[in-house]
Amino acid sequence: MYTVIQTCKANGVDPQAYIADVTGKIAADWPAARWDELMPWNWAAQTVEPVAQAA
Repeated sequence: MYTVIQTCKANGVDPQAYIADVTGKIAADWPAARWDELMPWNWAAQTVEPVAQAA
């Protein structure tokens, strides 16, 4: 775990956000062929944009 945290820090990634996001993606059956996208140096936090609700 320490290595993951330090790798995140070295790549300018928030370790807590990274671990939460990646854990969720793996649990949701992220394809094994795309695991390289989940490495800290390739990972980018998802921006959440508000969605307008219909009345």
